[in-house]
Amino acid sequence: MDPLLILLGAKLLFGNKGASSSSSSPIGPSPAPSPVGPAPVPVPFPNQIPDNVQPVAPHMLKAIEVWMIDPRSTLQLPAVVGDDVVVDTLQSTFPRGWRPVPQVTANEITRAKALLGVWVKGRVLFDGPKTTADRRAFVMTQHPAHGATPSPTPAPVHPPGFDPISHGPQNQTTPAPAPAPVPPAPEPPPAPDKPNLGTHKVTTVRRGEGLANIAIRLLGPDGNHAWPELRADNIPKDADGRTRRKAPDDKGGISPMLQPGQRLFVPANWDVDPTLL
Repeated sequence: MDPLLILLGAKLLFGNKGASSSSSSPIGPSPAPSPVGPAPVPVPFPNQIPDNVQPVAPHMLKAIEVWMIDPRSTLQLPAVVGDDVVVDTLQSTFPRGWRPVPQVTANEITRAKALLGVWVKGRVLFDGPKTTADRRAFVMTQHPAHGATPSPTPAPVHPPGFDPISHGPQNQTTPAPAPAPVPPAPEPPPAPDKPNLGTHKVTTVRRGEGLANIAIRLLGPDGNHAWPELRADNIPKDADGRTRRKAPDDKGGISPMLQPGQRLFVPANWDVDPTLL
């Protein structure tokens, strides 16, 4: 159920006793309704407002907007609901159910000018006959100064798509997400005859060392069983680019025989102290 209808129902059941007279913030006595006649001549709404109460943002001027009750907000109300109850309810839900006046009259301009001396940003004062057609809200806000450069990040009065009746955004089509960037092509693996030294640890063969001696030097006693991993990492190419293979004998060595000063790849999973390489 619409919250506005709930509020109106509560007022009809319990009356309007105890309501604070300050909720409508009237500005002096309301003028008597003018006789029916030709429509008022449009008068430009004032936008040059003196700065005598509260400072405004750079490149901004004080302004007072005149709002009226939106006729659409009363279409679903029962006929027995009085205008005073509707007005009280809509004043408590402002700006829901209201919209800016399309053409400001000379009387409304005069009343707006009378409020310049008590301008406070964001204040809303209600005035005029307590009917849905004649009640007005005077909204104290700011407008860009004529010819001034606006602030780089101006704050809108309402977000885009704001609906004063539902007090929320209208249904809008969700924009399609931006296409994901194309990932870069992976780098090709190094050629077999060009070992990638940047991704391997490398050790130098010392005098009298075989695979088992090198593994023990790098891993300690555990290297006595891990040397086949060292051999596998250097077949078919060692760190010098030299072609190697398993030794043809049964000793499990590597061919050609290791010589001092030659370099071998160290398995990547070996945790080796760099000073031992």
